Amino acid sequence: MTGADYRKKQAMPGQETVTSENRAVHHPLSYLMLKILLLLLGVLLLWGVISLGASSVPLKKVEIEGLTKYSEEEILVASGLGTARKLLDVDREYAAQVLTERYPYIRSARIRYAFPLGYRVVIEEETPLYYTAIADDYFALSGDLKVLERAVSPRRYLEQELQQISLGGVKSVMLGQTLCYDGDYLDRVLKDIGNSVLADRVTDVHIGDRYHLSVVCDEVYTLFLGDIYSIEAKMRLASLMMRESVVPEGYRAVLDVSDLKKTSIRFEGVRDTALSVAE
Repeated sequence: MTGADYRKKQAMPGQETVTSENRAVHHPLSYLMLKILLLLLGVLLLWGVISLGASSVPLKKVEIEGLTKYSEEEILVASGLGTARKLLDVDREYAAQVLTERYPYIRSARIRYAFPLGYRVVIEEETPLYYTAIADDYFALSGDLKVLERAVSPRRYLEQELQQISLGGVKSVMLGQTLCYDGDYLDRVLKDIGNSVLADRVTDVHIGDRYHLSVVCDEVYTLFLGDIYSIEAKMRLASLMMRESVVPEGYRAVLDVSDLKKTSIRFEGVRDTALSVAE
């Protein structure tokens, strides 16, 4: 045996060892992949069983919270919860959308599972803040001017002490929709008036356009504000004028604060009583 043959024979066991080690490395990886595959199959099988079982789970009860304007029967019928027999018979997102679109006073509706076999409907309602007269009808409005309801008389709105707003340039009025009108300043005007020192005393707001704005306070004082600018300053000055004036019983005071540098006050029905009160 030559030296080369001997070295070749000695190298062969080492090669077998490397081959054996390689097999030892690859075998556990294949086993791990098999376990993962079986686990995924198990999860899919379990999901199928749960879905099949859930489709037959009965709907036993429906709870409704936050409802004052509409009856529970109206909500059950409109949402489909009143006729559903199984939990999965109800598309919760669609049902909530139907409620907000059909009923103007519903700001939002959330339908959640109620343990063990029911739903809980949580209603958030709009709060009316204003009312307006258009043609021969009266409309209640929310703070963001969503049209909430229509009436043939303002009586109910007066009882609720809603603030009246009179608007020029109204394009359309649709229940459940935001009032459509010319211009983009109305929200700003109402916000400025609501933040003024006379906010709690304002009963009527009249907006012909951006240059003709007036408000009524305490149903006694009419304030001409002119354009839509510097409203808070005009209201603050008007409050000082109201504090310093005495209105005769049975009369109304008209305050012109449209020009902060030149204001005036007069009493309706009284001759020659216009008073200049600002310089």
